[in-house]
Amino acid sequence: MKLWLSPRLLLIVGLTILAGGIGGCSPEPASQAVAPEQQIKARAEARWGALARGDFAAAYAFETPAFRSTTSLEAFRSKYGHQVRWYGAQVREVKVTDETAEVLLWVEYEAPLPMGGAYKNRRGVKETWIFKEGNWWFLRE
Repeated sequence: MKLWLSPRLLLIVGLTILAGGIGGCSPEPASQAVAPEQQIKARAEARWGALARGDFAAAYAFETPAFRSTTSLEAFRSKYGHQVRWYGAQVREVKVTDETAEVLLWVEYEAPLPMGGAYKNRRGVKETWIFKEGNWWFLRE
């Protein structure tokens, strides 16, 4: 299976990694020099990239501190089955209002069909991100 990543996404994720934005279990605080929309876009695409790679520890690091304080990595991992294969996501739009952001993405995935074979598709997803403790976090609703 081929992982779908645009060159632009690879550049953003690469720059984020070099800047230390997703290193370790606790991403660094968001830089004030970068517009919130750009920060959120990079973090949302990096989160989906981690999910596509099956790197649930990296994806877990984008959850809110409150979520991580009440949900273990193992419990987080158990929320995801093995049937759907994600290829990645591309942010279409980010709307920031104070310390909340609505993120619209295209997510590419493949799911098995009951009679065999697989169904590949791209669908729109809407996420909410919040700014807390100096960074933007995915808000699970």
